[in-house]
Amino acid sequence: MTKELLDVYSNNKKIKSRLLRCMENKEQYIIPIVSLQLFENPVTICDLKKINPSFTIPQCYCNLEKQKDIFEYLQSRTLFEREFLNDHSKVFEQNLGVLCIEMEETEEYIKKDNIFRTNPKYQKIKCSSLKERKH
Repeated sequence: MTKELLDVYSNNKKIKSRLLRCMENKEQYIIPIVSLQLFENPVTICDLKKINPSFTIPQCYCNLEKQKDIFEYLQSRTLFEREFLNDHSKVFEQNLGVLCIEMEETEEYIKKDNIFRTNPKYQKIKCSSLKERKH
């Protein structure tokens, strides 16, 4: 996918540079996050590996429907309401090939991150930003 995008954006220096960086790092696919919807009770990787020991992250997330045992398990879990829905038709180019740590510096990320850090509903989620991990 990345090579095809390089042809499409060959005249855009900024995007072309980011795509070349992706290719140099052997990142061949760009997967946009369309929406976020959390499980009421977290699902751990250990939970998923008990169902299917060959499950790996993040590769298997792309083809989750093909892993029927895990897919059915996840579908049976109770979800919170959808948090947001991204419209990639408007932000795709500005985010194309952007590293996660660069994404964390965007206004949109900071706004959503502040919501997640202050709402008690999200306290079950154990995660940190890449920025925090560097320090």
